[in-house]
Amino acid sequence: MQKTKQSLIGYLSIRNKIIISALIPMLLMAIIAAMVYINIEKTISTAKWVEHTHSVTAEGHQLVKLMLDMETGIRGYLITSNPTFLTPLNQAKRAWVRHIEELKRKVADNPVQVARVIEIEQLQKKWLREVADIVITARMEASSTHYNGATDLKTKQHKQQQAQSLAEVIKLVEDETGKRIMDKIRAINIRFIEEENQLLGKRQQTALAAADRTKKVILIGTLVAFLLASLIAFLTSANILNNLKKLLQGTEKIAQGDFDDEIQVSSQDEFSLLAESFNNMSQSLKYSINEMENALQSKGEFLASMSHEIRTPMNGVLGMLGLLLNTRLNKDQHHKASIAQSSAQSLLSIINDILDFSKIEADKLTLESIPFNLRQTLEEVAESLGFQAHEKELELVLDIAKVQHIQIKGDSNRLRQILTNLISNAIKFTAIGEVIIRATTEQNDNNTIQFSCHIIDTGIGISSDKQSSLFDSFTQADSSTTRKYGGTGLGLTICKRLTELMSGKVSISSKPGKGSIFTINIPFEVEHNQPLEIPNINIEGLEILIVDDNKTNREVLQGLLESWGAIIVEAVSAKEALQICQQRSQQAHKKFFDIAFLDMQMPEMDGADLGKKLQSNKDFAKMKLVMMTSIGEQGDNEYFSNIGFSAYFTKPTTTSDLFSALSIIMAGGDTLERAQPLVTSQYIKSLTPRQPTPKTSWTKSTHILIVEDNKVNQMVAKAVLEEYNFSVDIAEHGGEAITKLRAYPYHLVFMDCQMPIMDGYEATRRIRAGEAGQSNSQITIIAMTANAMVGDKDKCFAAGMNDYLSKPLDIALLVEKLQLWVPSPDKNTLKPEV
Repeated sequence: MQKTKQSLIGYLSIRNKIIISALIPMLLMAIIAAMVYINIEKTISTAKWVEHTHSVTAEGHQLVKLMLDMETGIRGYLITSNPTFLTPLNQAKRAWVRHIEELKRKVADNPVQVARVIEIEQLQKKWLREVADIVITARMEASSTHYNGATDLKTKQHKQQQAQSLAEVIKLVEDETGKRIMDKIRAINIRFIEEENQLLGKRQQTALAAADRTKKVILIGTLVAFLLASLIAFLTSANILNNLKKLLQGTEKIAQGDFDDEIQVSSQDEFSLLAESFNNMSQSLKYSINEMENALQSKGEFLASMSHEIRTPMNGVLGMLGLLLNTRLNKDQHHKASIAQSSAQSLLSIINDILDFSKIEADKLTLESIPFNLRQTLEEVAESLGFQAHEKELELVLDIAKVQHIQIKGDSNRLRQILTNLISNAIKFTAIGEVIIRATTEQNDNNTIQFSCHIIDTGIGISSDKQSSLFDSFTQADSSTTRKYGGTGLGLTICKRLTELMSGKVSISSKPGKGSIFTINIPFEVEHNQPLEIPNINIEGLEILIVDDNKTNREVLQGLLESWGAIIVEAVSAKEALQICQQRSQQAHKKFFDIAFLDMQMPEMDGADLGKKLQSNKDFAKMKLVMMTSIGEQGDNEYFSNIGFSAYFTKPTTTSDLFSALSIIMAGGDTLERAQPLVTSQYIKSLTPRQPTPKTSWTKSTHILIVEDNKVNQMVAKAVLEEYNFSVDIAEHGGEAITKLRAYPYHLVFMDCQMPIMDGYEATRRIRAGEAGQSNSQITIIAMTANAMVGDKDKCFAAGMNDYLSKPLDIALLVEKLQLWVPSPDKNTLKPEV
């Protein structure tokens, strides 16, 4: 590499050039700033002392005024003998004490002034003692009460005393003792104020001098700093740019594939090293790629760690709240626990949004491809947001008349997430009017369809210049939107990224004040197989092993499984779990575990390694394995399936999903085989609800109360229930239902929501409050309502109902609810979920 002669600056490193070019002006500016700061501090200090002087002077004048008030009060009293003239004297005496103490405090730094204040204080006390008090006493004696009768001896003597007292008063006044004291006080006060005025003059001159110095420092210093900085910047940039130009010329040749021509620089600074690095371009690129991969791995590890740390306590919170709500609570306790559960779920939703965004950014998000019911998904999304719309008195309309393809394959959970976000935003930004969800499907070919959904609102709208950036991260239409409606703008970004991952797109059409239309278009595969049902089994008596190092997780899962009748054994580590399994296998009289729930994140040995050890032992391999993890990674399904796991869930999972997973795993058959590679929450959602067992029946001793005002509905419901051997009574409205509950014990109540006199919501609230008797305050109440308004389900739960059925009644679903909530004699029944 050729090098030519260079000036002294060329031998400096770029770092030193930059330091020199920045340091000298910075030092000069720092000196200027320090001088300005010192002058400003002096000015501020002087201003405070000026203000202090004014305050002290005002206090001095106030003392003189108070002495005048005292004199005025005494004169008035001497002339009139009216005690009201003593009021100014008394007020001035009280104020004098306060002001003299304040003045002492303010001049405490000046011994001369302190001495004057003390002298004034002593003179005032002397004036009160030797003049005021004596004069007032004498005048009071001269003004004492007269006696009637001119010839009375006592009257004559009293008049003589009055005359003597007046003479004494006149003598005191003529003696001028009070005047001499007052003159002395005034003289001292004048000297006191003159001293303060002299200090004031000096301080004002100091302030003017400091201000003048500040101006000079700023003007001269700034000019010098500017000239010096310009000179240094010119010399440094000229040297750097010259070498940079040569470097750019060399890199252009390398970019064109000319690696033979070396980059030539004429300095011995970093440019020389940079040129050498360009000559080893292939090695540098390889190093950069490795660094990038390491950075992505670190980001993924951080994401996994944060997911685990956040979800683990959230799993405990939601699980404990679920168990709490399944106990006997009074109305207030149930309400508070429900609010806590709702808040925890909202927090989990926010956390999931953040983690989803991080996963998308790190390319770690995995999309499922499982069968699901499109109509059902749309209905459930609309239903879940209905209460939010109802609270704002908005119409939420679901139009799915043109959704011709019901069973499709894809990631239903992510589709729900997209729709929920867009519809929730539409409701949030709409004050009056309606939100319409209009969905359609069109056939692409025999195996795929195009799903389109328009979310139309009558809200605030968005201007055209803001629409292009609306889907950017942490962006909203403007800052006032964030302040008024809340949110970070992350949800729409996630919607866009998820839609694109699903090979679709999202768009917006909007006008300010006219509303907005969000449109999503996503292709899906058509599912040709008929949906399978969730099997219906009896969990009671299953022996289950729980392995988790987190005590809260174990307690929550144990409480849930035991509530269904399962027999639980706990292990706090993989090592303990292996010991328990070894002991159990050696005990011939004991049945081996049916299922084991394994936590993934455990010290020493994680859940995956424990699963491998269990599967490698033929005595343990017959036990079904369920993985519970706080961290979801791409490819987990295949990984855990290859180990031998039957199901895989990310914490926290729902009660119904756990119950369904147990049913699928223990029942086996086609439902389990089709769950390839294993059972997940997504797979469970693709299945149809479990159908009632035909043999399920109850006895006449099971009493049910139907609260319904419509005669036809009464007959239908009664006929269905009597087919299953229930004893059924009818109430026409809520008030009658409360009366019947007081008079007769029932196992369950089917409550219509819309009724005259007293509707189902009000009746439920009163029953929960104990108006139907304390024994009925926790009775199971299942709502029956025409699904005319989206959000009815949320309203029913808010009123205190346990479950929900929409009209017209689905017989299979009605019997399933009975299986969930009413024990049958053959125990072939499901436990209620939280």
